[in-house]
Amino acid sequence: MKNLEIEFKTAITPQQFEQLITKYAPLTVIVQKNYYFDTPDFTLKKHGCGLRIRHIISENIFEATLKIPQEHGLLEINEKISHQQWQQVCLKHTFPPLLSIQDALSKYKIAQDSLQLFAQLKTERFEKYLSNDIAIMIDHSFYYDINDYELEMEVNDYNKGRKFFDGFLTENNIIYKKMDNKIKRAITAKNKQKNL
Repeated sequence: MKNLEIEFKTAITPQQFEQLITKYAPLTVIVQKNYYFDTPDFTLKKHGCGLRIRHIISENIFEATLKIPQEHGLLEINEKISHQQWQQVCLKHTFPPLLSIQDALSKYKIAQDSLQLFAQLKTERFEKYLSNDIAIMIDHSFYYDINDYELEMEVNDYNKGRKFFDGFLTENNIIYKKMDNKIKRAITAKNKQKNL
């Protein structure tokens, strides 16, 4: 399955996290763990792409996602994986054979069997649709010796979404603070830990 993801995000403080989940309650709570893959020389990263397997713990569902940069947003290619495929990932730390993702990877001359597990990150996500085309995700993430907080907003239209996001930050007294994506944060933290 393919879809275009357009999102805006900012780092938030623990206090802002608590204020948002109180103000916008009730929210759907999703606990998930992300496992990030790349080639040994980080070919995906060089192309601005990201590849993960997400385990939605509350539903015990596994899904692989390849994210490819577009002019506005990211093209997401999603494919469910079975528990049997997941067991092979755990045993070998390699990526399972998935046709839709392999097809996209072949454009970058990446063989699926060259992919390796590089980092992991767990998120407690509090999610709500504010309208049919705007959703907020208020995330508390844990990886290696770090935990952090961020606000993400997924939208259908870039320009309208940008305006709404800026207004949302003003309304909630949040000053925008750039945040790397989760895969970069997890890999950076893991590398720092290795070098200690």
